[in-house]
Amino acid sequence: MAAMPAYSDVVLRSWIDALKMPSKMLTDWEERFVASVSVQLELRGSLSPKQVETLERMYAEKTA
Repeated sequence: MAAMPAYSDVVLRSWIDALKMPSKMLTDWEERFVASVSVQLELRGSLSPKQVETLERMYAEKTA
């Protein structure tokens, strides 16, 4: 399994902000996930590799 690239907090925050836009039409689960990782990034300053992977996938799908 390939190692995930390390993304800066700025990149992660930009993905979160983009996904919060009303035009992205997120599912209820996706909205809760984005809200949750947003709070976690603010409070802890980091996300788990799985959270980053999920956020990256959502960003790619919703902003394509």
